[in-house]
Amino acid sequence: DGATVNTDVAGVDVSATSDYEVDALALAASAAGLVAGVGTLTYNDLSNTTSASLRGEANIVSADGVRVRATDPTVVEANAGGLAASLGAGVGGSFAINTLNNTVEAYSDDASAATASGQFELTASSFNELDAAALAFTAGGILGGFATFSSNTVNTRTDASVRTGGTIEAPEVVIRASDDTTMDADAGGLAASLGAGAGGSLARNIMATEVNAGIGGAEVTTTTGNVDIAAASSFDVEADGLGFSVAGLIGGVGTATINDLANATKAYIDGGAIVDSAVAVLVLAQDDS
Repeated sequence: DGATVNTDVAGVDVSATSDYEVDALALAASAAGLVAGVGTLTYNDLSNTTSASLRGEANIVSADGVRVRATDPTVVEANAGGLAASLGAGVGGSFAINTLNNTVEAYSDDASAATASGQFELTASSFNELDAAALAFTAGGILGGFATFSSNTVNTRTDASVRTGGTIEAPEVVIRASDDTTMDADAGGLAASLGAGAGGSLARNIMATEVNAGIGGAEVTTTTGNVDIAAASSFDVEADGLGFSVAGLIGGVGTATINDLANATKAYIDGGAIVDSAVAVLVLAQDDS
């Protein structure tokens, strides 16, 4: 806040990177003469902020560009499995859950930045990978039953923006926000019995992400190039549910998969902004899910 930075030769780089790899694994087995039961649960819940910024009346004068970058390549994995076997009844349940509520932001807020060469760049990038798998296997002489559930929930916000106040002047201004998230939910089970065998599997992905790139109430000027604003989303979402039942008398199984996406990708210039470009003003929002 309120800092003054001057460079005579090199540029100014401000960067923030988070690199999380989270892995949860739960396995269990049970064997009994009459009744065998097993239950496993894995749960990952992340709410992290990765932020790179110029703010609070900071004044930057650079000889070769100003670059502000925030990057988050988060990998989250939850795996749960169970086995139950009995001469009477064998039942089991496995649950694998991932929840991600991260914020990745690269921004300028009430700051001034000027560079004679190069470009003024704001880049926020999310590369999230979530994998949830739940498996259960049961065998009983009279009854075999299972229930499996896997879930990924992502509510991340990726933002690159010139917010309120301040002035930006550079040969070229580039503002980029991108989210390349991969989600895979798998649930499956097997129930075997000489009597009755039944089970159910549910695999679910839920997304409500925000990807924003833009200019708010600030003054932005380029001397030779474009003002280039782009927000891009590219999501790869997959859910698989499998169930098998083998029984002497009654066998039944149910599976369901859910992919619920409510994402927003936005590139903008607000009404209070003053933008003066030497060539062109490019504003693009793209979702390639």
